[in-house]
Amino acid sequence: MNSYSIPHFAVAQEVHHAVLHGVELCEQLSGAVGGAGERIVYDHGSYMRAVLYHAVDAVQQAAAAGEDHAVYAEVADKLGRRTLKHGVDILIACPGRLNDLVGQGLIDLSHIEIFVLDEADRMLDMGFVHDVKKVIAKLPAKRQNLMFSATMPKEIEQLAAGILHDPAFVKVDPVSSTVERIDQSLYFVEKGNKKFLLPWLIKNLKPDVVNALVFSRTKHGADKIARDLTKQGITAAAIHGNKSQTARVAALEGFKEGKTRVLVATDIAARGIDISELSHVFNYDLPEVPET
Repeated sequence: MNSYSIPHFAVAQEVHHAVLHGVELCEQLSGAVGGAGERIVYDHGSYMRAVLYHAVDAVQQAAAAGEDHAVYAEVADKLGRRTLKHGVDILIACPGRLNDLVGQGLIDLSHIEIFVLDEADRMLDMGFVHDVKKVIAKLPAKRQNLMFSATMPKEIEQLAAGILHDPAFVKVDPVSSTVERIDQSLYFVEKGNKKFLLPWLIKNLKPDVVNALVFSRTKHGADKIARDLTKQGITAAAIHGNKSQTARVAALEGFKEGKTRVLVATDIAARGIDISELSHVFNYDLPEVPET
């Protein structure tokens, strides 16, 4: 395995080169450099491609980027099923739903030429690795594999070793500087007083906290923070890998619509959330991975 680092602005060029030359790729992207798998799947000829994402919202965003060349496999309507039966160049899916549609005979993966696994660590965090392995078992032995992950825990390294053949391993240099127009503050507080400080800040900070994303180190912690905020009269919801897809979508939609003032998330679950306007971000715990 060849391993090297590149600056974040060279990501697209590196991935394009890999796809064009049939090179297998394992790329570790910092949290600030996401969506590489989404960006490259539409640009390279008439190959048949399958792209796996961790959640329906990510699948929909990726499919939208592909315009008429892609279909996402979360479809349940007659038009979507008819499209799948006629065949598509690019198939974008969550692993569980893809396995369901294969089982129904709507999808045949035996002719896939390029397989893309995007945000692999989120797949692991949300318990989808078994479903991913079931998808891989249905793919042809001869194919090109591209794998992207912001972090590289041991389980992801093992998964990469099982599906990639002599890949180029590329680690993207993290962006070291912060955005100048973002004001940052640090509060020194005893652990037991965090639950009192956070709601006080949300209620009293100037400019006002219109909405806020709160990072928690653990899933259990995210649930507790959301409960504590709710007790203080602040509408809050938690989002993490132990939540059902329905619960995650409801929490995210409520936050986007302004019905929920605070969204509490683990580092990994929060990555990829598309929110157009966000007034404040709180790190309740130090991030597990600084780049996220």
